[in-house]
Amino acid sequence: MRRLVLFAMLLAGALNASAAEPVTTVQVTVAQLEQFLAAQQAAQASDGATAQELRSVELTEQLTESALEREWRRCTDRARKPRLSLKC
Repeated sequence: MRRLVLFAMLLAGALNASAAEPVTTVQVTVAQLEQFLAAQQAAQASDGATAQELRSVELTEQLTESALEREWRRCTDRARKPRLSLKC
């Protein structure tokens, strides 16, 4: 859930706030962004590492309210479920 809040803040303008060093932007779709966030969460990446990666992201399409809500639900649903560490 913290990652989604962080994500929303970054997309709201924080990406351009630290323009001290040049950043090469990478254009991604909303679907690619969702895949990236899911991978970061699965890898249990730190918020700082995720934010660093998001600095260079530029969306090629509009992030709709329904897509943001879907991502929010995915994050909050996972936070409620107990995590089992089963390795096959």
